[in-house]
Amino acid sequence: MSEYKRQTGNKHKIKKDSIITSCTWDKKSRAGCVGYEAKLSVETEAVKNGSNVVVIISDKSGKVNDTVEGKIQDNKFTSTYTVNEESVDCLTLKANLADGYELEDTSSLFLVLRPIKISLIDEYKNELDSHKTFHGLPYEIITDTKQTYIGTVKEREITHNIHYKDEYELELLYQSAEIPDTPIETLAATNDEEPQEDEDIEKASGNKQAASQTASASDAATPGANSLSDDDFNNYVVNTFEKIDNPINNLDKQINKLIG
Repeated sequence: MSEYKRQTGNKHKIKKDSIITSCTWDKKSRAGCVGYEAKLSVETEAVKNGSNVVVIISDKSGKVNDTVEGKIQDNKFTSTYTVNEESVDCLTLKANLADGYELEDTSSLFLVLRPIKISLIDEYKNELDSHKTFHGLPYEIITDTKQTYIGTVKEREITHNIHYKDEYELELLYQSAEIPDTPIETLAATNDEEPQEDEDIEKASGNKQAASQTASASDAATPGANSLSDDDFNNYVVNTFEKIDNPINNLDKQINKLIG
């Protein structure tokens, strides 16, 4: 604000220069997607009401996207501008005051964002539920305008408004991801046997011990498998394995005993 010091009690003529004090995008309108309605304003000093003002909007390529025209009222002009689909990188305002003022001013940059939507599909899509595979996975986007955006995958999609000119890079941060809630089949999961209680385990252990003693006694009474007839040998094998809780696990051991 200008300050004038003059003697009181007299009339004095003063001359104040007309200026454009600011040409700006609204604080909440520093970035937006195509189709976004951004607010702009031009503020002046010592400019009469009704003076014409022209605001030229251009992008990074230097192409003029559009113009907004109006009149100064109480040293201010406000308007809106809808971001053009062909806008490249960023937008700039340039205000010009006509009517003999020959004043101009330029604004700061307005970043043009573009919406992206990416659907993620993994190579196991026929076996796994993809949304569980990717849901909650952190990602990072780095654009060719040196902007960085971070977010998390929702279901199996990435949607974001980003500022870029021609290209961007997307990286999925697997190290920080949640483990997918996908059941994994194991041998234990396919076993039909119920888990044994402590009492059953002790009983089974005693049965195995008894079966081992019976098998040893039978081996001592039998001079060898080769001295038995085929029928006797078969009966011996059947009787022996019926006394073993888990004949499959002990098959090699028992056969070695029989033919040893």
